[in-house]
Amino acid sequence: MVAYSLTEFLSVIILYSMDSNLTDLEFLFIDICLIVNFAFFFGKTRAYKKRLSKTTPMTSLLSFTPLLSLTMLMLVMTVFQAVAYHGVRQFSWFRPFEPTSPTGYTSYENYSVYCVSMFQYITMAVIFSRGKPYRRAIYTNGAFMFSILLLTAVCVYITVYPANWVLRWLEMVLPPYEWRFAILALALVNFLICFFIESFVIERVIENVLKRKLYKPEKSKKRYLRIEYELKNCRNWPKFGRQLPILSVLQKENNIANNSYSTSVLTERETNDLNILTKLSSEKPEKNGIENRNFIND
Repeated sequence: MVAYSLTEFLSVIILYSMDSNLTDLEFLFIDICLIVNFAFFFGKTRAYKKRLSKTTPMTSLLSFTPLLSLTMLMLVMTVFQAVAYHGVRQFSWFRPFEPTSPTGYTSYENYSVYCVSMFQYITMAVIFSRGKPYRRAIYTNGAFMFSILLLTAVCVYITVYPANWVLRWLEMVLPPYEWRFAILALALVNFLICFFIESFVIERVIENVLKRKLYKPEKSKKRYLRIEYELKNCRNWPKFGRQLPILSVLQKENNIANNSYSTSVLTERETNDLNILTKLSSEKPEKNGIENRNFIND
C-alpha cells in the first residue's frame, strides 16, 4: 500500500509541474478497479505446505531490507514515469498542454504518465507476491491471478485502442500508434527491471549474502537477541537443540534407578562429572527416597 501511494503521488507531482493533474475517473479507476481488487485477493495465497523454513519472517517493515526494496523500486518507477512524460514531447505531432484549456486535464503528458502508472500498480502486485518459503507461489491463488490477467488486458485496451466513451470518461487524448506501443514497451521493461531487483538483488544478494555477513545479534537493539547470543556462546550453558541425559542422582525406592541415558552425546568432562554424581548418590544412605534426614526429623 505504501508503494501504491507513492506511485500515485509521483504521477500527481509530475503532472503538477505543468499545472495539470489526473482526472477524477482516472483516480477512481486506480483506487477501485486496481488497488482494491489486488488488496482483496492478495492475501488469499495460502501458506507453504511442504516444510517449515528455518528462518523466521521479518517482524518489522521499518527494517533495512524492506526500506531498501521500496526505495529502489520507487526510483525505477520515477524514472519510467519521467521517461514517458518527457518522451512524448519529442515527437512532431505533440501539442503542449494549455492550463486554461476548456478540455480540462486532457493532454499527451497525462496519457503517457497515467498509462505507464497503470502497469506499475500491476507490477508491484506481482513482485510483492513472494512465494516460498512462507507462502505458496502466486499462480496457486486462482482469484488473484485472474484479476491480474483481466486488469492487465483492460489496461492494454485503455492504452492501445480504447472506445470513444472510455476516452470521454477518462478525459484522455490518444497519440499515434507508435507512442501507444512505446508505452507498452516501457511498461514491460519496467516490470522486468523491478522483478530483477526484487528476486535477485533483494532476495538473493541482500537477504542471503550481505544480511548474513553483516548480521550481529550481539549489537542488536533488541534485548532478547543479545541474550540469545550470549547463551549460545556461554561455555556453562548447553547448546540449543542438544540431547541431554536424564540424571538420576538420588536412588529410588527398592534401589531402582533410571540409568537409560545415552553417553554418546557427552563430552569427556561431562562423562566424568556424571560418574562422580552417580558414585556420590550410591554412597549416601537414604530413607524412603529422601536423602536429607534432618529434613525428615523437622
